[in-house]
Amino acid sequence: MADAIGQTSSEEELSMDTFDELPQRGGLHHTSSEEEDDRPATKRDNKSLHKDIRSLIQADLAIIREDIHSLTGRVKLTEEEVSGLLTSQTAMQEAQATTSRAQESLAAKMADLEDKSLVSSLDKMAILAAVRDSACDFKSRMLSFYSDLSRATLMWRRSMRPVTGVLQRHGIPSRWGNPCSLQVTKEGMLHHITEAAEFRSFP
Repeated sequence: MADAIGQTSSEEELSMDTFDELPQRGGLHHTSSEEEDDRPATKRDNKSLHKDIRSLIQADLAIIREDIHSLTGRVKLTEEEVSGLLTSQTAMQEAQATTSRAQESLAAKMADLEDKSLVSSLDKMAILAAVRDSACDFKSRMLSFYSDLSRATLMWRRSMRPVTGVLQRHGIPSRWGNPCSLQVTKEGMLHHITEAAEFRSFP
């Protein structure tokens, strides 16, 4: 029995000695995390890294595509709204121009009615009976008398003085017409001018 105990102790000592000598003999090798980081990357590692990077890029691209699609829809909606505003603005401008023309036409008709009402209120027979042929001058200038006209008509005729002055210098006959218009006869043709701007294109 003593031999068995001694043999067991010898085996234990041999086992411990053998375990202590294992690192020296190369039987066991422990790898640290630093050694793992320093080891060269394998083809599998590169493939795994490439796959991870590609997955991240694809995810980012998907988000970017969604943002672009959303922005495209917003831009299209904005363009439609701007187009609608431009159409409304054009319609308003046309309506304003039509209203302005109608207003000018009504103003001319009102002036014509006022002129006619003033002329028709005169007692023509009494005036003709009271007329005396005599020269009338004022400060060495001959005076001419006309029927009463509305203030708007008189102002319009004053604005046409540059036109009548040009016609007189060129010997072109003209006379006032109703409503506010200047009747000009040239080469046997009768022309009606209602604004000084129209005289620029006068033939």
